Amino acid sequence: MNVLSLFDGLSCGQIALERADIDVKNYYASEIDKHAIKVTQHNYPNTIQLGDITKITIYLVDIRYREPVYRVMGKWLKGVHYVSTGLVVTALARPEWLVEIDATAVIPETRD
Repeated sequence: MNVLSLFDGLSCGQIALERADIDVKNYYASEIDKHAIKVTQHNYPNTIQLGDITKITIYLVDIRYREPVYRVMGKWLKGVHYVSTGLVVTALARPEWLVEIDATAVIPETRD
């Protein structure tokens, strides 16, 4: 399984996946806090750090989900300046999914 963790923090998602005995092929993380990144890379050195989020595309199967999805995104993306596009589609990659979010991040050449 490939995993994308936005606002990865200390990479608690990897801890949960490990405890659930779920095999992860690649774990991609978007985190900007240099201390959190150091902890993650110490504990999980194979983590692929993506950098800062710059663009988000939200796919919804029903327009009625727009308001709650954007409210939650606003909470977690507070202070992040990105461009976004929202689309209503007839279906997503998996039939049980109601929302899909694609995020693009910039990988800086250097980090402090």
